[in-house]
Amino acid sequence: MHTCNYSRIADMSNNYANSRFSSWPHFLSRSKAIAAAAGCDAEVDEERIDACGLRTARLPQSTFDRICKERAYHVIKTVRLHITDLLPLMAEFGTNMKVIYLHRDVRAIVNSRNKIRGAIFDIKLKDISPMCKDVVRKVNEAKQLEQKYRDMTLHVRYEDLVQDFTGKVKEIFQFSGLDFHPNVSSFLHKIAQGGSKEYLKLDQNRMGTFRKEPRAHLRLWKTSLPKEFINEIQVYCGPHMEALKYDNMSIN
Repeated sequence: MHTCNYSRIADMSNNYANSRFSSWPHFLSRSKAIAAAAGCDAEVDEERIDACGLRTARLPQSTFDRICKERAYHVIKTVRLHITDLLPLMAEFGTNMKVIYLHRDVRAIVNSRNKIRGAIFDIKLKDISPMCKDVVRKVNEAKQLEQKYRDMTLHVRYEDLVQDFTGKVKEIFQFSGLDFHPNVSSFLHKIAQGGSKEYLKLDQNRMGTFRKEPRAHLRLWKTSLPKEFINEIQVYCGPHMEALKYDNMSIN
C-alpha cells in the first residue's frame, strides 16, 4: 500500500459480504476522495455510508492507485506490526516515514475484547500471562525502534488522546509535519464531542470509531472485569504498565 499498489482491493471488495470484510465498503466510503470518485455525497450519515459503500467497493484498482498517488501524505493503519516488518520500510524511506504507536491500558484491552459480540477473543484467566508477555515484547520492540530512529517514532496513550483529543491530534500533526487545518478541529468535534447528530447515530456500533462520550469508556474495566482478572493482569503485565506509566488498581 505504501507504493500505491492496490492490486488486492478487488479481492477485498468482491468479498465484502464475507464476515471478515463486512464493514469494508463502509470504511472506503468514509474517504471523501474515494466517495467523490464513486459519485457519492460527501456528507457522512448512515444512509450515505450504506449506499455509497456499495458503489466505492466496485471502483477499479486504477482509481484507488490514482487517488493514492495524487496525495502527498499516505497513512497506513495496522495492528500488532512487528519490528521486523517495520525496519526495512524505515531504512527505505528514512525521515520521510513516521511511526506512531497507539498504546492502551491492557486492562481496558481485555475488557474491550471480552465485550465484542460473539466473544471472538473470550479471554480467560489462564490467557492473561501469555497475552501480557506478548504485550511486553512489543513494547520492548518499540523501544528498540525508537533508539535507532528517535525522530521517526511517537508514542501516544489512548487515555491521553481521549482526555485531550484536540491537543494530542495537534501533537501528532506536528510530529508528522502536517498543518492543523481548522477543518480538522471541526471534524474532531463531530466524531468525539457529540457535535453531529449524524455521527451520534453511529455511536451504537461497538466496533465503530464514533463515540458520543469517549471519556466514559476509559475506566469501564474497573467495574466490568472480575478483581482476579485485574490482579493477574497487573502482576503479569507489570513491566508493560510501568513502561507506559499506568498505575495499579488496589485490589482489596
